[in-house]
Amino acid sequence: MTDNMTQLKQDIRRFELGAYIDELENNGLTIIPPEVTGVSAELLGRCTQVLLEKFEEITGCPISLDQGPLHPLHWPSGGRASFADKNAPDPTQALLQ
Repeated sequence: MTDNMTQLKQDIRRFELGAYIDELENNGLTIIPPEVTGVSAELLGRCTQVLLEKFEEITGCPISLDQGPLHPLHWPSGGRASFADKNAPDPTQALLQ
């Protein structure tokens, strides 16, 4: 076993992540709560704000968590998928990854 794998297994045990890894392997998704990750509510709030700002930058549309997009989305040239049919309606959402 490589040193990296050994270290990874030790970290999984040390941080008690085994149940989350099992859930990820079995379901393809898991949520590790803030109590385990140590991520603060302030950091999550800042991350949310950055994503909302990026959404507005990409779409030209302000957005709120409560109301969603506040105007119809504006797609700058090239904002549509190259494989989309030219007669297809404009997208009504954006995925930020």
